[in-house]
Amino acid sequence: MRVLELPEHALYAITTNADVATLARCSDETLLEKPVDGDPQWGELPPVTDIAPGGLTISLPGGETTSLELAPGRYELTLLGQEGQPVGVDVSVELGP
Repeated sequence: MRVLELPEHALYAITTNADVATLARCSDETLLEKPVDGDPQWGELPPVTDIAPGGLTISLPGGETTSLELAPGRYELTLLGQEGQPVGVDVSVELGP
């Protein structure tokens, strides 16, 4: 697992050569206000909400670039190889086009 700290609300391009990766908000973040379901300020991966009390997780296909609109904050990126084993791989996170 890697922790990504994103400084601003933006479109981010995430690329990895892992077989599969998952991205979720860090569960230990302190939020100044409770997120409201569907509020665009939280981007495509909001923290814990009424709809997703455990938080949302997005699956990212390996070998492809996935563009996501993400809010500032800390995110957990979990990288998996074949058979669900953690692996050491390359990851690129950049501001999107």
